[in-house]
Amino acid sequence: MANESIRITSIIPADPPTLFVAWLDGAGHSAMTGSPATSEARVGSVFTAWDGYISGKTKLIEPGRRIVQAWRTTEFPKGAKDSLLEIVLEAVPQGTRVTLVHTNIPEGQGSDYEVGWTEYYLKPMQKFFSQAVRQSVAPPAAAAKIAKKATPRGKAKVRAAAKTSKKKSSVKAKARPAPKLGAAKKKVARKAAPTPRRPAPKGSKKRG
Repeated sequence: MANESIRITSIIPADPPTLFVAWLDGAGHSAMTGSPATSEARVGSVFTAWDGYISGKTKLIEPGRRIVQAWRTTEFPKGAKDSLLEIVLEAVPQGTRVTLVHTNIPEGQGSDYEVGWTEYYLKPMQKFFSQAVRQSVAPPAAAAKIAKKATPRGKAKVRAAAKTSKKKSSVKAKARPAPKLGAAKKKVARKAAPTPRRPAPKGSKKRG
């Protein structure tokens, strides 16, 4: 089975140190993508994103420049090896050129992840950091704020928040079960069927 590779580039309005810290910090990753994530800025640490749909392990870190991660989703075929994700950060006048090099993707899934990186990462990141710029939040200040959350005390809060978020997601999922097609069909059939008339009780007719 042949594996696939993709390469995507985008300009994000934030400096490389800010993006580097945000990508490897659970709270920062959650903020810029808009979905629950867990992560640590440490080689060998495991991470999750998009509420567990994505998971993997950080293999290499070059502060402010490059991140390499073993990466997979819940849609990888059973027994498939992890794919390899390389995030390259280059400073440009507009902010940072982010290049995602994604290799060893299971056959037939490359185009899906190419769309996914754009729609669920690069576009949300552009929006998130553009808002920060409009609100006059300097990238270094944003990086310092995220870095503060990476302290032991901050990590404890992030983990607690992640657990709470997961519980809420579970409750919501239980509260809104998927509709059952069979039950829906029966319900429609009952509504469509004519209401049977009850026979008049004996002796109810007027006597002549």
